[in-house]
Amino acid sequence: MKPLPREQMDFLALRAKRKAMKLRQVDLADALGISERLYRQYESGEVDIPKTLAWYINTRIYPYVMKPAK
Repeated sequence: MKPLPREQMDFLALRAKRKAMKLRQVDLADALGISERLYRQYESGEVDIPKTLAWYINTRIYPYVMKPAK
């Protein structure tokens, strides 16, 4: 299966990235400036993840959290 572009993310990828970053749902919701309830709706697939939010997670949050310690 071909990976999605940076500006697209499905709810399974969102959950996998959050778990890889070892963050709770409430922590990532807070970092994104959204309510925990809305974040849970994204992660459950109830609500589609906006392209801008997917881009922000993929290009700003995930690389920063996952960079190796120096």
